[in-house]
Amino acid sequence: MRQYSLPRRSRGILAAALLGSALLSLPSLEAQAAPVADAVNDFIPTFTGVHNGDLDVLSLSAVFDGAFHLTAVMNGKIGTTDPSIFTFGIDRGAGTAGFAAIGETGVTFDSVLTVTGAGVTGGRLGATAFALPAGAAHIYGDTLTMDLAASFLPSTGFQPENYRISFWTRDSSQAGTAGLADFAPDNSTVQISAVPEPDTYAMLLAGLGLFGFVAHRRKQKAN
Repeated sequence: MRQYSLPRRSRGILAAALLGSALLSLPSLEAQAAPVADAVNDFIPTFTGVHNGDLDVLSLSAVFDGAFHLTAVMNGKIGTTDPSIFTFGIDRGAGTAGFAAIGETGVTFDSVLTVTGAGVTGGRLGATAFALPAGAAHIYGDTLTMDLAASFLPSTGFQPENYRISFWTRDSSQAGTAGLADFAPDNSTVQISAVPEPDTYAMLLAGLGLFGFVAHRRKQKAN
């Protein structure tokens, strides 16, 4: 069988094209890493509970890499307020404004993931409650994290990497919406960040490898 070899110029062009394609397909790492910041002590006007730091949200971040990884940071040690509930609201494609009555029309969700200040977890898809797996949520001082397989949040219209998320805190000693303390982001949702798939990294490495090989061959021929 006759073998063909690309000219040096063509190999260089191919390597650059592969490298450029891989780089362009990578999402911004800065955008993935940066959480959504929330102002300090911005409790909503209808909140009637005590303005404790653990009910004041400072930041929210959410990443999807085949599973969901959620993080919220408070302005104080979680569990200081007793009883308290911390909620991730997820819009999977059928979200509605659940807090329109208090003016939070931008907070849309069709499912929730909850954690109490004592670490008790729960979840709800629409009106159907479900149990989160053991170890899904962790509290580290002022920080709450949750890791959940994609199968627990089936789509209602969006792709998982396009789900939208919000977060809110509640003083459960206060009845109804009067117990809602703080939202992040304020009166809004944010799209979950998607981490590049492994094959994207493979493409990048292939482009870098071919580019290096061509450069090495050129150096050998020059000598």
